[in-house]
Amino acid sequence: MQWHELLLLIAATFPLLILIDYRSKRETDKNPDIEFDLNSRMTISGLTFIPFSLLFYTENFWMNFLYFLPLYTYFYVWMMVANKKAWCPYSFSDLKVFGVSGFIGTVIAYYLFFHEGVLDSSAPVESANELGVNEQSANDPAIRERDYAEWPYYTALALVVMTLLIVGLERAFRKEPNVSSLMLLVLAVALPVLPLFIEHYWWGLLVAVILTGVCVPLVLKVLDDTEQGAIMFVVGYFFMMACFASILLYAFLF
Repeated sequence: MQWHELLLLIAATFPLLILIDYRSKRETDKNPDIEFDLNSRMTISGLTFIPFSLLFYTENFWMNFLYFLPLYTYFYVWMMVANKKAWCPYSFSDLKVFGVSGFIGTVIAYYLFFHEGVLDSSAPVESANELGVNEQSANDPAIRERDYAEWPYYTALALVVMTLLIVGLERAFRKEPNVSSLMLLVLAVALPVLPLFIEHYWWGLLVAVILTGVCVPLVLKVLDDTEQGAIMFVVGYFFMMACFASILLYAFLF
């Protein structure tokens, strides 16, 4: 994925995060006894973790870093519009605290892993013989089939189908949504990790985000209003942590 394509994808995704926050707040507002949890806002997680995508374009790290400044201005405009329309509460402090912390974490990771670090491009180059072996291995269909198996696709499909089936059974028999909540947590951790074992990592990670976004509302409908905010925060937290760990592993291993 080219750098400008990634920027466009991030810009298109951010309004969806605001929509998720709006829907979450609207569900909370239906019960006056529940206070909307500001820590459960998905936009906050986005502000924190989006800068880490810079680690995949380290050749022009600082120039790309500057490109993120107008992007965050775009984020701020969306947040202020949402705040003025009472869709969801936001403030400039959110941008300062979470956005700046994300940039600081990205810069620290850059110096640790890339700038004279373990992933520095100035590391010793492999010998010609080693390169020949690696190229031969990469072109060997048997090795490629072993490296990129089909089991991650079946695993992801099985987890999603099991989650949706359990949600349907709990609705039909009016059971407590304990199992579906647990399956949602498993999905949040497993889906971002499975793309590490397929050939097209970024497409796999995008599908993981979409599948999680589809399954979460379905499970939340089974929950009581008092539980929705807590479950969404826990699932969102584990999902972002799993995405962060998956991206770091991808950068380190591949």
